[in-house]
Amino acid sequence: MKRVVYIFLLLIAAITIGFLMENLKVNINYILERGGAIPGFFEQDFETKRQWLDGNRVLTPYDYYYNHERIEWLFNLSESELSRLKWFNSLFFTAVFMLINGALMVIITRDSQFFKWAAIFYAIFFGLSFLIFLFGKFTGSLANAYGVSRKIAGALQSLVPLMILLTASWLVKKGNNKLV
Repeated sequence: MKRVVYIFLLLIAAITIGFLMENLKVNINYILERGGAIPGFFEQDFETKRQWLDGNRVLTPYDYYYNHERIEWLFNLSESELSRLKWFNSLFFTAVFMLINGALMVIITRDSQFFKWAAIFYAIFFGLSFLIFLFGKFTGSLANAYGVSRKIAGALQSLVPLMILLTASWLVKKGNNKLV
């Protein structure tokens, strides 16, 4: 019973963190994209930035990107600070979800070696995401590479790795294969 409670609490934590993370990412991207399209936007003070973005708001109630709840303290940050925060968030939330997914793997499988599997899985795919980003940056195809890199990093910031790793663990156990 205790095991089920831990699983439930970790799943609730993952879902809650996922929603908070998504709201933060949408806010940062919105300010960078929409503010960046307004000349002189990032040189303005907090109130001016807020007013300018509200004045340029697209009225599409069905689109979360344009109608999300604003995190207003982000208006205090410069363009470079927002970009650094975006990178920090990617690293931070990837690490958080690696810990959550690794812990869930251990609790569900009752085998602590699967935490190592989760860490290896994350290292490989985060490294791949970063290499794709760098490839795009150095070859002049950043727009395309960034999209692929972002999808991989985004998947790591979710419960998708748990689904993959859990399936793999069951296949390994069913096949009576030894763990690596």
